[in-house]
Amino acid sequence: MGDPATGDEESPARRILQLIAGFVGLAILPLVVAATMHATEAFRTGSANQPPAPEMADHIVLVGLGKIGTRVLARLRTTDHKVVVIERDPAARGVAYARELGIPLLFEDATAPGVLEQAGIRHGKSLLVVTHGDGENLDLAMAAREINPAIRVVMRLYDDDFAATVSATMRASYPDALTRSRSVSALAAPAFAAAMMGSTSRAREP
Repeated sequence: MGDPATGDEESPARRILQLIAGFVGLAILPLVVAATMHATEAFRTGSANQPPAPEMADHIVLVGLGKIGTRVLARLRTTDHKVVVIERDPAARGVAYARELGIPLLFEDATAPGVLEQAGIRHGKSLLVVTHGDGENLDLAMAAREINPAIRVVMRLYDDDFAATVSATMRASYPDALTRSRSVSALAAPAFAAAMMGSTSRAREP
């Protein structure tokens, strides 16, 4: 391409060879680009994911590494529990912390087929779902129950009434398994009330 055979003095053979080489290059270029992109994606996924060992069992699967998920992970870190984390966002708040602890980490959508299985939910003992979507959290709880009916499930839900209904329904559907759903407002209200009462009591002191 840098030395095209366009002059009158160029031989016909060289012109034909250059033409053939050009067409072959155009035909191969998409294949080379596709192979490069595939290799790059495979490397990115392989280097990002830290799946649990196949023999891992009796562990906790934590879905979500936002503010709440990171605090939950920090609390679990003080215990002897084994933890596997699923988080779709590589830039989530608690990713660096999980890597620092050496926690098995899957950068996947937990609702995608096979992801819970990859996290070892079939042999796990608990599922903690703390994403921002009530519907997604419920879907994950139901999916985990289908795979492992005896697994303990704790969900973070925003709507109080929805949380109560979900908890009652899950207990009725799986009476031998432990299910808990907690809304953010229900958990925060006692702390706010206690703080307010403490402030009021101190204000009334002589």
